[in-house]
Amino acid sequence: MALLGAIGYANLMAAPQVIACSLTAAAVLGFELPQRVAGLRSGAVSTRQYASGAARVALRCAPEMLCVAGALGVAVLLRLRGDVDDVWLNPQQAQIWEQIKQEWPILCGADTLLNFQAWLRLLALMAVAARAKMDEELPMTGMAAVFMLAAMTARTALATRTSNYRLEGPLALGGDLPIAVELAMLPRLACLSARAVRQTPVAAAAWVGGVTWFASFHFLNLATNPDADKLFTLAHAMEMFAAFAFMVNTIVAVCGPREKMRGAAAGFMQLVMPCQAALSAYYFMPSVGAFNPNPNLVGGGRPFCLLVWANLFQLMAYLCSAAFFVAGCFLFAPESAEAADAPLLVGIVDKDEPKTTDDVTEDLLEL
Repeated sequence: MALLGAIGYANLMAAPQVIACSLTAAAVLGFELPQRVAGLRSGAVSTRQYASGAARVALRCAPEMLCVAGALGVAVLLRLRGDVDDVWLNPQQAQIWEQIKQEWPILCGADTLLNFQAWLRLLALMAVAARAKMDEELPMTGMAAVFMLAAMTARTALATRTSNYRLEGPLALGGDLPIAVELAMLPRLACLSARAVRQTPVAAAAWVGGVTWFASFHFLNLATNPDADKLFTLAHAMEMFAAFAFMVNTIVAVCGPREKMRGAAAGFMQLVMPCQAALSAYYFMPSVGAFNPNPNLVGGGRPFCLLVWANLFQLMAYLCSAAFFVAGCFLFAPESAEAADAPLLVGIVDKDEPKTTDDVTEDLLEL
């Protein structure tokens, strides 16, 4: 991979700070968003309630969670197998790769993060294809699917133009496996985005064209081909807008009819998408991840700023979406008010002897 020259030292001492900041941001979002958008008082949803809601979603997605566990097991086996598929053209590349493995001894290279991210995305889309209901409001529909389809199309087009952006490491199998995973996403994303393209073709084309125009001014200089380099930053820009559209879809579903957004497919996506976004956000984090800014690698504009902020905003959007979904699973139940008064009515009626409506009315008057 031509990115080897851009790989910097993975500052593991800063990892706890990044984790602490992420947890703090998630806590603030979970505390403030229900108040700002849903009109709930601050603190109405406690940490224990969020954990309970997340557990409920995970239980409903037990088959999908087993698939994630299986994918993680396969990743561990491939990591234990080692990087036997890597073939270097010159001793300098081999030396750089040995240095990378020393900096990332557990993952055997930072590209393992992006490889597993592609796996999680494919699992999320396959879960939607397998268990989504006809009337279920899925977050990865509409413009979210359009943006994600454009991102995957840009990634596959990049793979056909240059090999400088191919991922390496034990999970890449020579760089072919992540490309195959991205190709497998295209048919399902095309199905999810067909409705939006059919109903609002002008808006879809305008949004995709605007993002493409913006990303064309910010690109790296790794493939020595500006057209190919622009595809790399374009994919990340599209994924950022897909995350924001994903969040908007979730907020609309939570504030709308509740029965249409509680399916297992939607819940699984809400749990998986923040996890996959966290992998790329850590990868592109300066001085912590594997992609340190270097002026010699800039082809135009500020591509490093675009990559860093696009992945951070993507993580923030998916965290907001998950917070809304988890809160909506147990906080907005329409039967909660009736359930709170049920014990009072049950105590009035004698369980051993059935009573008529007039008898119950007389008992209420006596009370």
